[in-house]
Amino acid sequence: LYFLKKERDGLRLSIEGSQLIKAKKNIVQLTKSQSENWMKGDDIEIDGNSGYVIVQQKNDILGCGNLRNNILRNMIPKERRLKSVTESDDDSFQDSFE
Repeated sequence: LYFLKKERDGLRLSIEGSQLIKAKKNIVQLTKSQSENWMKGDDIEIDGNSGYVIVQQKNDILGCGNLRNNILRNMIPKERRLKSVTESDDDSFQDSFE
C-alpha cells in the first residue's frame, strides 16, 4: 500500500497516508464549497504556512496538498477525482467518479 512519497521539498502523503497518520498539525480546514472544488481537482486559494498539509473538511480527511503562495495545490490523482458532487437529503456528499 503506497502511503507517502519523498519529494525534494518534503514528504507527500497519499489519501490513505493522510488518513493513517492521525495528524495533529499542518492541517488545512476547507469549507464545504472549497472541499467540493478540491475533490474535483481544483487548486484552492487559502491562507496558511507553506509546505505539505493534510486537507480536511470537518472530520473528513480529503488527502494531502502543497500550500505555496496562498494556493493549495491539488494532489489528488486524476483517476480519483470526482466528476460531480451532489447533495442528498442528509447533507452528505454523493459522488460520481470520472
